[in-house]
Amino acid sequence: MNARTGGFTHDELTMLSDGILSMMENTSKAMAMIKSSEAHEILEKELERYCQLNNKICDMMAATGERG
Repeated sequence: MNARTGGFTHDELTMLSDGILSMMENTSKAMAMIKSSEAHEILEKELERYCQLNNKICDMMAATGERG
């Protein structure tokens, strides 16, 4: 099946999700290395934004009806 959601195929959405998960992992690693509370706060907000975006992508993946 080649279902499309939002102009993306399931495989494309999987690639986007994988990329965001990698960004989340790297942000978490950076948070563990920094001492600045201000920088930590900024990264924490970005991590939450990445999580929200990935949730949207996962919802789109579910709408395609395909399984990865």
